[in-house]
Amino acid sequence: MAIDLYINTEARSLETAIVTGTKRPTESARIREFVQGADQDYILHLINADGSYDSRSGDAAVAMRVGVSVRGGTAKTGKFTLTAGSITSEAISFGASASALEAALNRMNSGAGPYSDKVKAQKLGDGMWLIIFDTAGAQDALAAESLNLFPESGVIPNIYVTGTSTVRCQQIIRVARQPAIYSETWTAAGTTFTGTLDASTARVAQLLNDDRSAQVVLEVKADDTILCSVPCRILPAVANTSSFTGASLPTSATEAYVTAAIAGSRSLIGNTIFVAKTGTDTRTDLDDHDIRKPFLTVNAAQAVAVSGDAILVFAGDYSAETALGGVDGVAYVGQLGATLPAFNVVTGITVYGSGLAQQLVCNHASAVMNFARMDAVTFIACERGEQVAGNASTYIFCESGVQTAGNAGTYIYCVSGVQVAGNASTYIFCGGGEQTAGNAGTFIFCSGGEQTVTHANFSSTDRPVRLSGSGSLTITGRIESTQSNGVLVDIANSWSGTLNAVDLDLTATTVATDGATKGINFGTGVTGNVQLKNCTIITAKNGSGTAKSIDAPSAQAVYVQGSLSQTHAIDADITLAGGSAITNTAFTV
Repeated sequence: MAIDLYINTEARSLETAIVTGTKRPTESARIREFVQGADQDYILHLINADGSYDSRSGDAAVAMRVGVSVRGGTAKTGKFTLTAGSITSEAISFGASASALEAALNRMNSGAGPYSDKVKAQKLGDGMWLIIFDTAGAQDALAAESLNLFPESGVIPNIYVTGTSTVRCQQIIRVARQPAIYSETWTAAGTTFTGTLDASTARVAQLLNDDRSAQVVLEVKADDTILCSVPCRILPAVANTSSFTGASLPTSATEAYVTAAIAGSRSLIGNTIFVAKTGTDTRTDLDDHDIRKPFLTVNAAQAVAVSGDAILVFAGDYSAETALGGVDGVAYVGQLGATLPAFNVVTGITVYGSGLAQQLVCNHASAVMNFARMDAVTFIACERGEQVAGNASTYIFCESGVQTAGNAGTYIYCVSGVQVAGNASTYIFCGGGEQTAGNAGTFIFCSGGEQTVTHANFSSTDRPVRLSGSGSLTITGRIESTQSNGVLVDIANSWSGTLNAVDLDLTATTVATDGATKGINFGTGVTGNVQLKNCTIITAKNGSGTAKSIDAPSAQAVYVQGSLSQTHAIDADITLAGGSAITNTAFTV
């Protein structure tokens, strides 16, 4: 049966524009909950404040759009690009600071900026920036493309202030999460519109798994005019653990719990396919979406899945199954207590996932793995393509492509591509590409590419920072060496990269008899660039030892910004070039 929605197009608030009907056109009404996996027919009535019908209601020339979205929703991981004419920017993070977005745009056109004009950027909020061109004049709106934004989101650039001969163009760039439920197919029928809203999409499964506490709103548009934005709810197809009383809640996701949940549910759940240890892969005369007759294996469920489906896996260990190749447009949702098989995506598809899997591998140039809320029992690897994943119990590895991941139980390693990861229990290594990581447990090593460590805070027993080859490192935080007569930053012979240390505290105070520690130690033949901004280097000596904050076998240029102080014996002269330590013009960080 269709549900009538009466929308007061003259309501004072968009949040109260859904009303009880034409006889009570100002009395707000609640919206019936949406249920995952179900579709519902609606009849839209557009009415005025006096109860009469709005002239647009039932007009076939009016484009009606209805969506159910997270209010203010934006991406939580991933990157996007911006394009000016035929020139596309480098990958930009979903949460880029104003300075990072500004720098990415101004590096376009070989440093000339978008449309050969530099810009200034301001961050207006999560997923929203304002850019202002330096030169007065009209500019076309930038184009944008999501690389691997998750949850699935679009990037929308709009002209905010039109440029003229005396006015600089201003544009707003917004990353907006795609609606979980959406339809623009509405048929004019008399003075109404009729249509269907489908809650069996993969986006609904993602929302319920990732953001169940998020505020969801129903938004109705007539052409480009928003008529209402009313809070509503999407209910999961299966009761979750919080739906049971404390006395009956099991201590873990047991088979008995799963059986009870299945038995208490309605039979067919839209585009959701179910897997349980009590299921069967013998499907004769069985509907693939019947929750009371789930599949036994994830592989069998995957074999019948099509784009838009969600495979919901109940508690149990499925890790021994054959690795999953994924199906384009399908979401894999592991429930509490479920361990999914390994994923090895080797085709150019887009897949979604949450929960826990044996391992996660992306290995195709056109593949997109949106697994931001899925962790790995073993490792996470991006060999090609675009991968967003959670935490790994062992390592996180990027060989190529674009990878965004969480924390690693052992190490984080980048050979090539673009990698953004969290903390590592052991070391963080960059041998090439672009790597951004958090904190290491033992040491940081850069032998190639560009490495950024955002919040180092650890103690090491052996050379906590190591540079070799052409590796370039940008680092901030606090690092301590407890090695006797240890070195904090060890620069290998012939190193040719760049060290940008910003707000970094280096401490090494463990010494042996007549020994000493070193802060930064240069090898021979070094041609690299060292820049220190607001850094503290604390070293120590014993007896005849000589402590050194910076030690090199020959003269080296070290750029310093901030206050400079020496608290131990000076082994060699320090000569300031380009001004005082506070205003050193040679400093480029």
